[in-house]
Amino acid sequence: MSKEDIIKQLKEDCSGQNIDITKSDLSKIHDAFIKIIKNELHGKGEIRLHGIGTFSTAISQEKQCRNPQNGEIMTVPEKTRVKFKTSQTLLSILNESSS
Repeated sequence: MSKEDIIKQLKEDCSGQNIDITKSDLSKIHDAFIKIIKNELHGKGEIRLHGIGTFSTAISQEKQCRNPQNGEIMTVPEKTRVKFKTSQTLLSILNESSS
């Protein structure tokens, strides 16, 4: 689902609830929400979205690996990775619909 799809769906849901909001305003809200997530994760925080899951960061340690093309040993530097842990609520919903 793209940003435009999300905004379109939000607009339809808002209209169905008699909430008058423009697509432009929804786009600004979407952008602000994404910015908050990025800033929080950059600051090594975590984002908990009730009923959806938790975004957090983790450091993957430096490690040695072998280049499969020439067999040379290489060092992969440590990196910050984004992790997502799905909530039990969402997992239950997904598993119900697939049964």
